Amino acid sequence: MMLLLVASLSAGAQTVTGKWTGQSLKTVLKEIEAQTSLSIFYRSDEVDEAAPVTASFSATPVVPALSSILGKDIDVSLNGKMIVLSRKDANPVANVVRGRVTDSSGEGVPGAGVFVKGTSIGAATDLEGRYSITAAPGATLVFSSLGYESVEVQVGRSSTINVTLQEEHEKLNELVVVGYGTTKKANLTGAVSVIKADDLKDRSALDVGHMLQGTVPGLNITSGSGRPGQAATLNIRGWN
Repeated sequence: MMLLLVASLSAGAQTVTGKWTGQSLKTVLKEIEAQTSLSIFYRSDEVDEAAPVTASFSATPVVPALSSILGKDIDVSLNGKMIVLSRKDANPVANVVRGRVTDSSGEGVPGAGVFVKGTSIGAATDLEGRYSITAAPGATLVFSSLGYESVEVQVGRSSTINVTLQEEHEKLNELVVVGYGTTKKANLTGAVSVIKADDLKDRSALDVGHMLQGTVPGLNITSGSGRPGQAATLNIRGWN
C-alpha cells in the first residue's frame, strides 16, 4: 500500500517544460509522455489530435499543464502512472427525483407544486405530499404551495429530496375564500352592497323586490306585466 502511494505522489509531482507554437496536440502529448514517463490515454472521438497547440511551460506540474492545453471541456485525471483524458459531460443525464413535501408539523402537503427552475417541467404532490419529477444534477427544484413560503433546492447526487414548507401567515391573512375561487379582502369589500332599512322606509311598494329597484348597482328588477300584485324578477349583473 505504501509503495502505491509513493508511486502516485511521484507521478503527480512530475513537471513539464517546453514551448510549442502551432504543433499538433498529438505531437505535444507524445513529448509530454517522453518527459514524464507517464502514459496518456484518450479516445480519438473525444480529443482532437490535430488541434494546434500554442503554449509555454517551465517546470509546471503535468496535470495543470495538460488542463491548460486541453481547455475546460476535457477532464484530466491521474491514475498511478497513467493520465486519462475524457470529455466532460456538458448535458448531465436527468434522473428521477422523488421525495415528500411536509409542513412544520410533519403532515404531507397535497397539491404543492414542484418545478425545475427555468424550465416548464413540473409536478404536483399527491394526498400524502409525495412527488416524482425528472431533473438533471445541478438543476434547481422550486417547491411552492398557497399559504407557504417557497423553497429552492439544488439537485445533487441523491435521488431523494424531502422538503418542509413553512407557513406564510401574512399572505394567508390577505385572502378570502369565495364560492368560485379566492380574492383579496380589498377587492371583496367593493363587491358587496348593503341596503339599510332606513334607505327603504320612505319607499312605497307592494313587495320588497320592487322596493329594492334602483338601490343596488348591477341589480336589475323587472315585472312580467303591469298587473297589480305581479311578482318582481331579480337579476344580478346580467343573465351570464
